[in-house]
Amino acid sequence: MKNKLLFGFFVVRNSFLSQYTYRWQVLSKIVYGILLYVTQLFIWKSVNASVPKPIYNWETMSVYVMLSSIIGVFVAFDTNYIPVIGERVRSGDIALDLLKPYAMFYLLFCQYLGKCLFKFLFQFISQFLVILIISRAAFSIPLVNVAFFSVSVFLSILLFFALSMVLGILSFWVVSVGNLHIFLDSSITLFAGSIIPIWMIPEQLRWFYEILPFQYLFYKPISICLNTIELSNVCLIYAIQVGWIVALLAIAAVLYQRGIKKLTLFGV
Repeated sequence: MKNKLLFGFFVVRNSFLSQYTYRWQVLSKIVYGILLYVTQLFIWKSVNASVPKPIYNWETMSVYVMLSSIIGVFVAFDTNYIPVIGERVRSGDIALDLLKPYAMFYLLFCQYLGKCLFKFLFQFISQFLVILIISRAAFSIPLVNVAFFSVSVFLSILLFFALSMVLGILSFWVVSVGNLHIFLDSSITLFAGSIIPIWMIPEQLRWFYEILPFQYLFYKPISICLNTIELSNVCLIYAIQVGWIVALLAIAAVLYQRGIKKLTLFGV
């Protein structure tokens, strides 16, 4: 166990340090995140002004957009591991993972943590401070809500990793992983509430959102922070997030074993 933890520490550290190679890319993502936030603010402000009776509270929506931008730093197109797994399957390097002392999932998870840690220190903090100066709305959020929100965001980051693992393992059977990459990003855009809050979705369609895990990436954590969900129900949201994480990782493990068996049958 000690050796495994030490190995994980070095993988996290190396993954963190490797991100320094992309410093200008990180800067461009900060600028992109800020511009996206400002653009969404103007869009929602225009929508609210175009109707005779406001359809939402402007202050609430401005905070919602800000919190969505914060989560979007981690739950992003460049953070999922679908292309990584797909490339290992395509090149055959996935077979070499069977010879390593630690499972591929553990290695990728440690790399993921290192990348998220780098994003937190160099992208999240910078982007958050700039957005905070622009909006100043976050000062009205109770600290207890921020604490519960932070825990839920951490679980949403783990949930995003689990989702990318399941879809990444499907590359054993899918020729182009680019389609899986786009599928995950599109599903998050449509069903997670990252752009359009789910409370604005017609009730006839909301049941479909409820049976999917995507709302627990953005909408549920943001609802905790906005106090639209009673704090007594926060533990239930945590439990559902953990349940989805465990279930998806279990599915990924089963698919991985079947994929490895497929490689063995073909003599790879």
